[in-house]
Amino acid sequence: MKNTNIKKYTNKISKKTYKAMYKKFMRVGDPRGELSMFEARAKISFYLNLIIFASIIFLVMIFIKFF
Repeated sequence: MKNTNIKKYTNKISKKTYKAMYKKFMRVGDPRGELSMFEARAKISFYLNLIIFASIIFLVMIFIKFF
């Protein structure tokens, strides 16, 4: 029972952080689907920050579990 609540809570947090980071770093392109240099850099920084953030959260969860 406790694990399902933790899973729901982590899923909710991860979805909200993904949306927040997406809104911060992404920009809507033109209708043709071409990306400007700014948008390409924004996508790269978005994915890098997402990986860094996820790894930090993962390490914190491991640290909490052991102590």
